[in-house]
Amino acid sequence: VMALRADQTRRMGLELALRQLPERSTVQGRVACSFEGTLSGDGIAPERQHELLRIAQEAVSNAVRHAHPANVRILLQEESALWRLLVIDDGRGMTLLPELYASQGYGLNNMRERAGAIGGQFHIESRPGEGTRIIVSLPRPGAPS
Repeated sequence: VMALRADQTRRMGLELALRQLPERSTVQGRVACSFEGTLSGDGIAPERQHELLRIAQEAVSNAVRHAHPANVRILLQEESALWRLLVIDDGRGMTLLPELYASQGYGLNNMRERAGAIGGQFHIESRPGEGTRIIVSLPRPGAPS
């Protein structure tokens, strides 16, 4: 239940919250989680940071529960026109189209809706036996489209 409230994200900041997520998600002998990335300044509004954190939490939880990966990586990338959050696992991957999985539960739909609510794009890449990549791209204010 770590950092579920927006005020918690405001106090900690997205980067710190994402650094703590792998610490709480790693299970010795089962799955190793890691984080890479930095944010320069406070460019992402607190409400957007909160939604990105919730997306990362859901993606990590889904990977650990359903994909049985050995590794889960959380990446936060900052570019001139956008921020990108990636959650990458080396688990079993999806045998069906992600849309079919989304119709069976709330996790993928919630992530997609959260990304859309903050003006972001949500994308899933997955192949059986090759893991899954959850990608959220969030345009920076004032950046050319």
